Amino acid sequence: MQRDCDVVIAGAGLVGAALGIGLAQAGLQVVVCERGAPPTGLAPDPRGLALNLRSTEILRALGVWEGIAPHTCPVRHIHVTQQGHFGALRLSHADLDLPELGHVCPADRLQQVILARLMASSRVQIFWNTEIQASYVDADLAHVTLRPMSVSANTNVNAMDGHQSLTAALLVGADGTESTVRTQAGIEALPHDYGQTAIVCNVDVTRPAPDTAFERFTTQGPMAFLPVGGRRYVMVRAARTAEVPELLALCDADYLADAQRRFGYRLGALSRPGARRAWPLQGLRAAHRIAGRRMLIGNAATTVHPNGAQGLNLGLRDVAEAVTLLGDALSRGEDPGDAQLLAHFVEARDADHARTFRLTHAMARGFALEIPAMASLRSLALLMADRLPIFKRQAVDALVLGGRSATARNTGALI
Repeated sequence: MQRDCDVVIAGAGLVGAALGIGLAQAGLQVVVCERGAPPTGLAPDPRGLALNLRSTEILRALGVWEGIAPHTCPVRHIHVTQQGHFGALRLSHADLDLPELGHVCPADRLQQVILARLMASSRVQIFWNTEIQASYVDADLAHVTLRPMSVSANTNVNAMDGHQSLTAALLVGADGTESTVRTQAGIEALPHDYGQTAIVCNVDVTRPAPDTAFERFTTQGPMAFLPVGGRRYVMVRAARTAEVPELLALCDADYLADAQRRFGYRLGALSRPGARRAWPLQGLRAAHRIAGRRMLIGNAATTVHPNGAQGLNLGLRDVAEAVTLLGDALSRGEDPGDAQLLAHFVEARDADHARTFRLTHAMARGFALEIPAMASLRSLALLMADRLPIFKRQAVDALVLGGRSATARNTGALI
């Protein structure tokens, strides 16, 4: 059937933009619909994003790693502890015969490089300040109605002057936890509110540990320190949501003192905090990831707790699989929205989504239980994972390799 494009992607976040780049490289014509305004420089985002080895391979295949690499800090060691109790899990690249365990990249730089690559593609058309008003599918096409957002003339770059209808072989929801595509498709989602909010800021430390990331579990939520070079770290602390307004209202000195009590002095004294930003934490699993000629990826399909830094990495693995399958279909002259093809995507990604959600959910719930016996069990689990090679290998496979050994199938085009 004649159509306006091959794929419409809802969302130009990191996962949606990466998918647009990959599909365009594979030869598909892509339309990206983004509610936000086009970039005008670095976005004010203090987060440091932990990219595992699988993700760096995917970004390299997309042609964006060279632009990102100068801004990243390698992670060669990971240190996991539990506040107030014995036991630690230590992962090192040397013990596992790996060059590194991953990289930390400032979120603003990663977004800048990926969007620049997306905007440079001749096979991609981007509608900024635009939302999907309605969508439906039939046997042959996905029908999408786009609507411009109410924005000022100064920011309405490349937005539509009025409503526009498009037809495509496939509509992809990469539009996050509150996915419009998922809602319009009538796909139920199973949410979980962890009752926690992540507060993120950058800090200096007096005793930096080169190329080392730290995660410390507390009953209030996990706390992580991600290296971004020199003495500077991204500090991520999860707190009970009810306590967040009070924490955000603290002066810098009091906020650092509170964080120091929770983390200790393994990195020395904390100083020079940057601006603090907060993100509520929740989990979500879509009941289905396809519906007709619609497909969900990233947070629209599965949103995970950030412990273990698995969310973006899971979404990028979705991108790799989708680019491979859709690119192969195009090369064979097949329909990119074919039901059997989309079923293959779900089959290929099911185990990874289930495993990643279970892992992050179990850590979030298990470390939050304030039961003395549970603290001992958690300490024992950390010791076993640290001392026994089989458990350490499983930890590396889940956190560093993205479950590669459990899903050893090589999909060819990207990985």
